[in-house]
Amino acid sequence: MYEQVRNFVSFEGNRRKVSIILMALAFLLYANTLGHGYVQDDMAVITHNRYVQQGIDGLGKIFSTPSLSGFTERQIVPGEAVNDIYRPISLALFAVEHQLFGVDPQVGHLISVLLFVLCTLLVFRFLSVLFGGNNVMAAFAGTLIFVVHPIHTEVVANIKSNDELLSVSAGLGAMLLFIRFVSAGSVLYALAGAGALFFSLLAKETTASFVVVIPLTALFLHRDQPKRSIAVAALCVAAFAGYMALRTSILNAHNANHPDMIGFMENPLVAPTAGTSAQATAISVLGRYLLLLFVPYPLAADKTFSSLPFVGWAAPMVWAGIAVYVALVVFAVRRLVKFGKDYQGYAILFFLMTIAMFSNLLFLTGSIMADRFLFLPSVALSVVAGVLLSRGGKQPTLTYAAFTVVLLLYGGMTIARNTSWKDNYTLCTADLVHYPNNARLHHTAAYLIMNEKMPAATTNEEKADLARQAIDHYRTSLNIYPKQGKVCTDLAGLFQGMQQYDSARIYMEKALALQPGNPTILSMLGGVYFVQGQYLQTLGLCHVALSKLPSDIALLSNITMCHVQLKANDSVKFYCDRILAIDPSNAFARGNLETIKGMSKIPAGGGDSVQVGGK
Repeated sequence: MYEQVRNFVSFEGNRRKVSIILMALAFLLYANTLGHGYVQDDMAVITHNRYVQQGIDGLGKIFSTPSLSGFTERQIVPGEAVNDIYRPISLALFAVEHQLFGVDPQVGHLISVLLFVLCTLLVFRFLSVLFGGNNVMAAFAGTLIFVVHPIHTEVVANIKSNDELLSVSAGLGAMLLFIRFVSAGSVLYALAGAGALFFSLLAKETTASFVVVIPLTALFLHRDQPKRSIAVAALCVAAFAGYMALRTSILNAHNANHPDMIGFMENPLVAPTAGTSAQATAISVLGRYLLLLFVPYPLAADKTFSSLPFVGWAAPMVWAGIAVYVALVVFAVRRLVKFGKDYQGYAILFFLMTIAMFSNLLFLTGSIMADRFLFLPSVALSVVAGVLLSRGGKQPTLTYAAFTVVLLLYGGMTIARNTSWKDNYTLCTADLVHYPNNARLHHTAAYLIMNEKMPAATTNEEKADLARQAIDHYRTSLNIYPKQGKVCTDLAGLFQGMQQYDSARIYMEKALALQPGNPTILSMLGGVYFVQGQYLQTLGLCHVALSKLPSDIALLSNITMCHVQLKANDSVKFYCDRILAIDPSNAFARGNLETIKGMSKIPAGGGDSVQVGGK
């Protein structure tokens, strides 16, 4: 049977059929994601991104502003320093999708799967060129590994990761175009390759390493054309320079170019614990990447604090990682020097150069570790698999049988992992099984219980049980990492909804201690004081918040309500007039003015109440 498959694949006339088989397999493996909803960062780039929601009318803003400036909960304003990114291509795709189909996650998932199918085809074409037209079996076997590898589930099952799919697909397209230029000499191929690389970078920075990888690949395949390889290198640098110039100008124009502002909960390496090292921990993570490349378990969408331990230079795993990576470099260089066109040596260099972008050694990335970061580097494994399978070894039947077992195992893991991406709660609880000490996962679980599960509960007993679960998750998150203002305010809001105002006040005060002067927290804490009848304390907090947000109608309304309770009618009138100056049709302000007009006498001392609150 194996020999028949080999003969079928190796026959030149079946190349198109082989491509169709690979593409069909790619689609079928991810077909069970088509009914899933929006998950994780889909909110920031799709459902809550106001420019995306404008459809084609938002394209101008998408290309002229940072990627998260349209996210309604993270506005980019002049003078407010925010670390942001510039990836307009995927947002433009989402905007067009919205224009044509509205809010429909099934369409988004279908496009994600189709983009993966396209990426699969490009990997097959790349491996076919790499191994040469007479070794289709190597390209087929290598692409099979790429298709079934479970590490890709995060990229394909998460609509937001269209940026990754677009970037890698365009990057591989650029690689093929540049290789065609080196072999044929047509300048059009070279210019098209530069354009494809520029497009790839606009989709996501994943392929920045291709500025080096593409010229080296061209030289690897065509050592007889060094001048053309140098031209390829020059065009790659030009494409990258053009992208960086555009990216920098857009981010600087919106005061959003602050790579030093990566938060601890995004990447804990910004603040390693005492006695540990960010660099040593990053090296230990590189070792984990190697292991995950071959044994993709367990997978998780979030590996932030404290899923992975901080380590110091004395940790054995750090030196083991250094030894393995040094050995890989030495092995690759020796093979390439000795044999010239050595595919194993090339695969190792491909892996090292592409994973370097996410190593946290050259610069800090947005995460300490992520499954999606192995999407492009995993192509190196495809190259190695192709080499091994095309040779067959001394016992080819045993080799093919082992390869079949790996394919079935990987494919089954992929289908199973896809089910975890059904919705946020399913994904979060699935990942907590493997990473129970992850503070952000516990926060996410609590938030989803409070905002999705509890409103849908039909009995008081069910709501009470869900509330207890949410409180446990919130407290666990704070026990793991206490410096989380958002967790404190969320927990306070839950207690406030349960009318446990003392507990709400405790966590609100903790949040304020973490973020002194935060107007939102001040307002929320004022609300807790208000329901407890402490109106002067409420006024004091609201006035501090108002000094930062002088036109905030909600704050002005809260202050007005305090004065209503204090029967300070002159202050009520003063703040109602301020509200109406901002919103002339405000029913709350008009109603209160009508009420005090109907009174025959305004109580004395109202103005004093304003002064006390203001202080």
